[in-house]
Amino acid sequence: MPTLEPRSPTTSGPTTDGPVTGPARTPTGPQSTLGNAEVAARLRDESQSGAAAGDSLWAGAHAASPRLTRPKMRDGRWVVLTADQVSGVESADWERLAEAHGMMARKLVAFNQHIATASDGADTALMGEAAAPKLAAGVRVYIPSADELLFAECAHRAGGDLAAATSLFSGVAAGSNLPMLRVARERASGQLGLGYGTPGDAGVFYSPNPGLNGASERRTSTINGQKEYRVNWGPDFWKCSVFLHDVAYAAGWKPDVAENKHYRLAGQLHLSKDYKEIPVKQAKPGAAWQRFGGTRSNESHNAILSSFVTVTPVDDTWEDWSFTIIGAETDRAAESDRLHRVRKGTNETNDGKRIRFFEPRSRR
Repeated sequence: MPTLEPRSPTTSGPTTDGPVTGPARTPTGPQSTLGNAEVAARLRDESQSGAAAGDSLWAGAHAASPRLTRPKMRDGRWVVLTADQVSGVESADWERLAEAHGMMARKLVAFNQHIATASDGADTALMGEAAAPKLAAGVRVYIPSADELLFAECAHRAGGDLAAATSLFSGVAAGSNLPMLRVARERASGQLGLGYGTPGDAGVFYSPNPGLNGASERRTSTINGQKEYRVNWGPDFWKCSVFLHDVAYAAGWKPDVAENKHYRLAGQLHLSKDYKEIPVKQAKPGAAWQRFGGTRSNESHNAILSSFVTVTPVDDTWEDWSFTIIGAETDRAAESDRLHRVRKGTNETNDGKRIRFFEPRSRR
């Protein structure tokens, strides 16, 4: 994992355009078409977003496709900014706020179109929230749920077709993917996320798994209402595989624990009997991800896929795979962009790595 590129404010992977320094909004992002205020307003409970907008959308969709029903999704929540959360530098404030909740700034921005500096031309009245000129103490910010973020990805993938997006969301939600996504965003947030950085949180990482080496009832913390075991596997310990397997465990799936009660290393995930490799065309948000560079602890990287993979042809030999992941990085767990140039018909990158995707095989 030490070969992970340093993370800029919104990306940790190689990019073709250089590092992004603010909450970038691009025409191809998940906030397009059914994104922005429309995803937030129309897909939350009507008690939050107002009956008219939600009813009109789903009534029209139902008329076109009678078997279509509103998908069941967890709601996000509103938070009121405090003075210590705003510095006057909005790009940095968006980054910190998003990072604290396990997402990238541009995805948080997309759900807060009532804030003028985040608006991307949407009708802010759909938010059901008073317009605000900028991020400031006292302004309410909507924190989308993992479910809403997934639906935004599905809407983008479906090109704005609500029926297709709903079908896609339901398919992703039916297996391990949505539970894995929910847990990944939770464990990348706040104090839990800090523990997965290379130094850990004062040397420790937090795990829900009592079966790990070093987990003890004498060393626990209650975080977000859940018991977490304070585990210390030494200084400067790379934790990308720990994050992946902790997510699988907390989501109710069987992680791969070796005889020494440590998790299987990142570069050995493809050898695990507890995970099934899937091709890139089947990879969906919530899948496990591996960038393979070798089987030793400092040669490969693991994370949770948080978007679909966009495959873009480059020439007769190469294509680009672009997507986002949630995983342990040098300073904490976080969401980031990835871009890999891959030889067509293979999973081999132009820098000698391999990109693989996996699903857990069985519930624990």
